[in-house]
Amino acid sequence: MSANAGGTSGQESIEQTADLCEDCGICCLHVNCPPLLPEERERLPKSLRVEIDGYLDSIRYEDKDWPCIWFDRSTGKCRHYEHRPEVCREFEPGGEGCNRMRAEASVAALAHGEVWPKPKGGA
Repeated sequence: MSANAGGTSGQESIEQTADLCEDCGICCLHVNCPPLLPEERERLPKSLRVEIDGYLDSIRYEDKDWPCIWFDRSTGKCRHYEHRPEVCREFEPGGEGCNRMRAEASVAALAHGEVWPKPKGGA
């Protein structure tokens, strides 16, 4: 399906979807730990490397499906946005991957009587 299937230009569609990115975080919900390349990890402040190492030392590998440790569920934002990995920087709000994740989350939420994305204010 094209980005402008709803009768708007592709850019307008992406911009409208990007607005929905605020407080969403669907792309952060299943990565456990920031997907950093080795060179990205080395550029992090030591405190963030220690945070990641502590997390990795504490998890059981069967516990694979958790939100990113940097994702703040109360705000729907990355706690270390300025240090986010390149893959996160390149993930396009409103792109194919984003829309697929949102559709899957909506179906799962509906099956549990929930709404996705969650309305502002945490309701």
